[in-house]
Amino acid sequence: MEYPSLTQALKQAAKDFPNRECVSFWGRGAESGRQITYKDFYAQALSVADWLVKEAGLNKGDRVAVCLDNRPEWGEVYFGIQFAGGIAVPMDIQAEFPEISYMLKDSHCRILFASAKLPWLGQAGKDPEVPEKIIIIGSEEPKGEKESPFSRLAGRQPEPDSLPNAAPDDLASIIYTSGTTGAPKGVMLTHRNFSANVNSIKKLKLLSGRDRILSVLPLHHSYPFTVTLLTPLFTGARIVYLESLRAEELLKVLQREKITVFVAVPQLLSFLLRRIEEKINSKIGPARWLLDLAIKGGWKLQEKTGWEINRRMLSSLHSQFGPELRFFVSGGARLDPEIERVYFRLGFKVIEGYGLTETAPVATFNPLEKPKIGSAGKPLPDVELKIGEKKADGEGEILIRGPNLMQGYYQREKETAETLAEGWLRTGDSGHFDAGGYLFIKGRIKETIVLANGKNITPDEVETHYLQSKFIKEIGVLPDDLNHYLIALLVPDMDELRKSGQGNVQNIIKWQMDYYSQQLPAYRTVKEYVLSNQELPRTRLGKLQRFKLPQLFKESKQGRQDMPDIEEERLSALEQQVVQVLKQTRGRKK
Repeated sequence: MEYPSLTQALKQAAKDFPNRECVSFWGRGAESGRQITYKDFYAQALSVADWLVKEAGLNKGDRVAVCLDNRPEWGEVYFGIQFAGGIAVPMDIQAEFPEISYMLKDSHCRILFASAKLPWLGQAGKDPEVPEKIIIIGSEEPKGEKESPFSRLAGRQPEPDSLPNAAPDDLASIIYTSGTTGAPKGVMLTHRNFSANVNSIKKLKLLSGRDRILSVLPLHHSYPFTVTLLTPLFTGARIVYLESLRAEELLKVLQREKITVFVAVPQLLSFLLRRIEEKINSKIGPARWLLDLAIKGGWKLQEKTGWEINRRMLSSLHSQFGPELRFFVSGGARLDPEIERVYFRLGFKVIEGYGLTETAPVATFNPLEKPKIGSAGKPLPDVELKIGEKKADGEGEILIRGPNLMQGYYQREKETAETLAEGWLRTGDSGHFDAGGYLFIKGRIKETIVLANGKNITPDEVETHYLQSKFIKEIGVLPDDLNHYLIALLVPDMDELRKSGQGNVQNIIKWQMDYYSQQLPAYRTVKEYVLSNQELPRTRLGKLQRFKLPQLFKESKQGRQDMPDIEEERLSALEQQVVQVLKQTRGRKK
């Protein structure tokens, strides 16, 4: 099957929907409420491309870095790079400068588009790996000699035919993996890879031109890039960007923009669920009893009939998320089935998918009409999945084949050959299909803990079990130095501990760990743990960076101090407010 290049697809969208609103941006500054049509979005992308070719001297195949927060300019810059024949290298705006410098050096970027918010811009001008040209977005007052404002690129009106033609097999992006196991690798993805993935998603008919998509996940990652930028653009939908992730602003935009699809990651869904539960728990007496009864009864009827009863019975709760929200999408990491089940019981629909950066990225999606809780769904149209060599329990490595597969890892032939074999991508994930063709993910094969006695343990499952305790906010499980038993780094939920009215953190956590350990086989229980008051290391999409846990465990154990008793904490009222704001801004479970 033939797939268009990304530039051809955008050109067609601008032709089909010229005056339709394409993107809007909501923030606290003067530009809040800005709305851009498809025609103007396309024109700005061409303007960027014209500057890159004529002013910056960009040649076909040159790499250009994009380090921006989610805003309309992100897409305009990305497509400008494509129209200029370049290769975009998206980067995490929250990455530390050494990581940025590594990616700039590894990909040989010539130009950098950067947010004015970046704290390392002053440092960047002195680093030899930083390109000679830096275009600043969000400020008209660049501070370094290499920097120029984005306004310099606006208003140019080139003829599309004067720019290089991007072919479907040209590289569109080099996307660096999130680094859950070590140094990030550059994944090479072509125009065809992305177009094929968008085409497969469109066949599911999840979106239409009437939809409004809230884009809050960082666009440097392939999941939000494909699902919240490319797919809506090529469907004629509208994309809404939000500067702040504070809960109040989030709910306000959901209502004001009448968002229909909210794309999230499990940690964001967990955060939102806590807000919902707080509202439910605020009810007292008969009102709470009747609400619980309605939720349970409505869910049982819905399971039998398929009618969305609780969505109607809990309409006041649903109205907080806007009048037209159809469903949540979850990806980027495995969603706890219990969290998913609670959403469904409350009348919300959560559609989980699965994929990797290497698959551009979506490989499976739960059917909108018949999602299965705990499953990653069924393979997309035109994408094949199979289970490799199976173990006795039917589990095996998930293999993927299709037009969305990457070309390989940039300048890493050995790793490419190990991952791509006979047209199939070895995902490194273990899973199985049920009788209905739904995929269930077991976990990362490399993260499986093999104890000295031969027992295999999936750390995700053990962590999910202990996280049933409301007093445990995060837990990272790993083996001890001799692989004899499990140990863990644990972050208590201080908010819940305060509410409990009990004082000694150590005693409460010990009781909780003992209680939940009794429900597990001995070899799967955590024998030793240390408490931490800092969040565990994660990627921007919430995946736990397990390779960092051993060192963090040792540091916490060696320099460990007892967690303070709740009544002994000395946070001022102002400090407590700051902590709460930071939690809301992160927008995820710590």
